[in-house]
Amino acid sequence: MSRSTTAELEKIGRDAAQQVAGEGAVAQVEVVPGEDSDERPVYYFSFLIDQDRARQRPGLVFTRLIQKLRDELIARGDGHYPVIRILDRTDWDKRKGAQSH
Repeated sequence: MSRSTTAELEKIGRDAAQQVAGEGAVAQVEVVPGEDSDERPVYYFSFLIDQDRARQRPGLVFTRLIQKLRDELIARGDGHYPVIRILDRTDWDKRKGAQSH
């Protein structure tokens, strides 16, 4: 995966999260390609979302964000499935491979 592709996916993720949770709620987005347990192609999206600023409850943000990302990927002709994690600041900083953001 090239940097531009990663950047495009992060933009898609940020745009989707802002539409679902609200612009002020989305702080960071990270995308890593991979495979699920059945060896299907997936994109692992990690989001740092301030739940206090989100317009929806966490479960609804999660569900609508998966739907929005799936629709965006299908529209691009991309067969990867989105797998998402919504993290708070503490978990974002602890995630594997975390870098200073």
